[in-house]
Amino acid sequence: MAPNKKPSNEYAQRIAQGGLRASWVLLLLPLVLMWVGALVGDNGILKLWQLKNEIRRIEEQNRHLEAKNARREKEIYLLKTNPGYIEALARKELRYLRKGEKLYWFEKEAEELSEETP
Repeated sequence: MAPNKKPSNEYAQRIAQGGLRASWVLLLLPLVLMWVGALVGDNGILKLWQLKNEIRRIEEQNRHLEAKNARREKEIYLLKTNPGYIEALARKELRYLRKGEKLYWFEKEAEELSEETP
């Protein structure tokens, strides 16, 4: 009878070890799935990284627009308060001349200006 007990004990030990392994797998599997979900899920680490990059891009765009707005506000102020600025702008952009001024066209300048004029 002794020989019969020994194999049954080994069999029971193998079953117990297999059950122990299965319980470890059952314990670790949800943890691994939660970790993967935290990494790539809708609210995961990768999504957080993408959102942070988008925030940086939008903040940079806002800084650019704020600088552009400041330049335009300055120009509006000058247009409202400084007649000399208006005259300089008209002379530059509209090519206005004062009375008695003479305009000398040089060939190279004439070509450049004719290319700019629509």
